[in-house]
Amino acid sequence: MIKQYINVFEQAEKHQEEKQMKLICYACENDEVPFLEYMEKYKLESTDSDFEVEDKVKHILHIKDVLIYLLQHKGSYNISITEQYKGREIGILKIQESEVLVRIGFYTKVGEEIILLDAFDKPKK
Repeated sequence: MIKQYINVFEQAEKHQEEKQMKLICYACENDEVPFLEYMEKYKLESTDSDFEVEDKVKHILHIKDVLIYLLQHKGSYNISITEQYKGREIGILKIQESEVLVRIGFYTKVGEEIILLDAFDKPKK
């Protein structure tokens, strides 16, 4: 399950070396990893149709591109796809999914690490 998404993070690693930033996922004390649990919905199943596989891969690649962009900008809270949450050291990553849906990711920065906290889908207003 988690191994399915390792490739996305491995591809992002080559970019983090350029910027000396690390992209990691927050793990709870009970070993739950909220960001990766969110990504679980894109797990490829043997019962998926060709369309479903194509759609899931498209979403994963889009998320990967956004994470690479975030790494390239060192987790800045002031780029077009992010904003700072109420003046705190928490960033809101907005990934436009469609005309009616925005994927929201929360992250923070600690030193040279960007820590992915959680993600969810939100209907666009």
